[in-house]
Amino acid sequence: MSKPVILGQFEGSLIKEEGGNYALSTIGNPRWDYEENRNYCNGWYFWHEVPGGVFLCPTSTQIKKLCADSNFLLLSPGYNTPPENGRVMLQAASQCPGKICLLLTVEEENHHYADTGQSLSREEEMNEYWSCLMKRLQWLARLHGQENEVTADYLQQLKAKYGYRYCAWPNMLWSIHRYYQAGFDLLMREVGAWYPNTLVSFAFQRGAAKQYRKQWGMFFSPWGNPRDAKGIGCGPTSYDEQGRHLTGLSADLIQLHNITAWLSGADVIMTQETIYTHWINIDPIKYAPNCADQFRVIWKQEPSNQPALSPVGENAVKFADFALRRYPHRGDPITPFAILLDANHGYDPGQKTLYSRSIWCNHLPYEYSDCMVDSLLGWLYPGFEMSGHSFEHQWNPAVNWESEKQYCEWMDKGFDQRPFEKGYLCPTRYGDTFDVLVDKGLDLSVLQRYEAIFIVGSIIVDEALLRLLNEYCRRGGSVIVTGRHLMSDKFNALKSKEFRFGRGKNLPRQEDIEAFIGSTYVKLFDRALEPSRCLSCGMKIQDPKYQYLKMKPITAAIIMENESGDPLITSNSIGQGKVYLIAADYGQCSANSDFLPSTKHFLDEYLHSLLPIQIVGLPIQYHLINGKHGVVVGLVNNGESSWKGEIRLKTGHASVVIDDGEISARDIWEDKGYPMLKGVDGKRALEIEVSPFSFKLIEFEHYRI
Repeated sequence: MSKPVILGQFEGSLIKEEGGNYALSTIGNPRWDYEENRNYCNGWYFWHEVPGGVFLCPTSTQIKKLCADSNFLLLSPGYNTPPENGRVMLQAASQCPGKICLLLTVEEENHHYADTGQSLSREEEMNEYWSCLMKRLQWLARLHGQENEVTADYLQQLKAKYGYRYCAWPNMLWSIHRYYQAGFDLLMREVGAWYPNTLVSFAFQRGAAKQYRKQWGMFFSPWGNPRDAKGIGCGPTSYDEQGRHLTGLSADLIQLHNITAWLSGADVIMTQETIYTHWINIDPIKYAPNCADQFRVIWKQEPSNQPALSPVGENAVKFADFALRRYPHRGDPITPFAILLDANHGYDPGQKTLYSRSIWCNHLPYEYSDCMVDSLLGWLYPGFEMSGHSFEHQWNPAVNWESEKQYCEWMDKGFDQRPFEKGYLCPTRYGDTFDVLVDKGLDLSVLQRYEAIFIVGSIIVDEALLRLLNEYCRRGGSVIVTGRHLMSDKFNALKSKEFRFGRGKNLPRQEDIEAFIGSTYVKLFDRALEPSRCLSCGMKIQDPKYQYLKMKPITAAIIMENESGDPLITSNSIGQGKVYLIAADYGQCSANSDFLPSTKHFLDEYLHSLLPIQIVGLPIQYHLINGKHGVVVGLVNNGESSWKGEIRLKTGHASVVIDDGEISARDIWEDKGYPMLKGVDGKRALEIEVSPFSFKLIEFEHYRI
């Protein structure tokens, strides 16, 4: 990848020359010199409204100057923008199509859509949502002097005629892939504040961007802390003139998100409200006694009163210096695994509460298949459910303040909030190595980017998908699937919601399914409450009550069996690849609250065997990228205790290439070397410690994947 550059906001953020972005600072503060900002900004995001109702709508001359000075410009022609300014932005976008991207939707526009009150299928819910969204874009037609109904086809027509590039801020995971299908070029999902887990969001975004060959980014919201009964929080990250942290999320959490986005391969990294977060230039935020009023800021406008960078701003400068100058060639994230979902899955963890779970903006209840998505994400990202709730006593018993007002008073006295910022980032059991794909717009070239595909949730494998998976396996890929996902026309009479809602169309023949899994079906579904045994390691595993597909292996090998001798997990070779069938219903216990211990044991054994690096120690968030001189291992510790452990290199792994020269380890952030430990059994190791609320970026020179 080429050298990254910064996309500075007119309120700041950050991009790289071939479309990738990282994030940084602000030009919204009138006292921060434009030329000085250009030391860190090579692109701009024009957010036109700043506190006090002031609009920063650019003229055509200003846009031309910004285009000449930068590689990228993000404009917002529709959101609260006067029509005359919107037309100026559209004209500029048609004149500089390679540099300008148009932000068409923001979070307020796509957060919710109307409940029809009818019992709709998942596909009908998606169509209803998309219809509501398109109606909200009617302003785009009016700016072109038309009254056309805005549709995905109409957006494509404008793109073909004027060369537009479209950007959106989708708030729901289930809308991400659909935006790309409709022709959007860049999606930036909001994280932080009270939003769901960042790593889960990145897995959906990155997978969708790969599937449709587009770009993705992080839009970080620094709002945080507890909320009052009206749902209003203390405000975004801000500091008083003495540098005291008053409100919002911590500087460390924001920096950990910058690093996480960089490691995850984000094309854009942006931070909201940088006019507050990056500067010590405002009086303390003033609140009503109940702390429920919206914040209001007193600006000091004297020219002599030059602002100072806040801890967030200082971190942003360090990050930009690293990304732009000291390590400009990031490389690609190593993500060998993909989760395959139904394109109309409707899942987003933000729709969950402690007491209820639903999909499609609370329009539909959970099915067993949705519980499987929860089970898998909970296994891959332990603690991810806490995101957005860590300041709530119901979710986090450690919360001991009585009210938002008391919390704000504690903050005034230097309270350390970082231990309560849980769930935004969390440990990764197998690293940040999963992408999320959907079954619409899927082709073999996309599947072949992954070593293994895990079929999850409400998806039903139809004839076309089965043919695609067969070819993928023949060429060396592996598929993990449960019996519930492989239903033939012979079993279409199953009284499940999947079939009642019509998702069992174009089902494969039973003989084609059995050839795929290497087994014949005996019974759908038997029940069991008995131990399981792993045949590869001999471990006996106590499973709770579950129901399972009873089958008889023909060409498949048994990996896991229950005490009755029935196969629970099998492996069938197809060409150079394999199909792993999990017989338990969605791999879960009968209560649908979690994966079976036998399912987890299989995933541990199999997925760890495919990874070329092993992290030894307590669970921690980690990432793998192909760096300039070798593999970079990123360790991110969003916990209050130091992490100590080892990074073990599997030098004998099939995917590893070792260049000429001795393998060496270097911290590319701190620019210092580490001594490697000699290992055995084809492994080399590095002992490492990561301080609380910190990170390490270790490059292993000559060690490539």
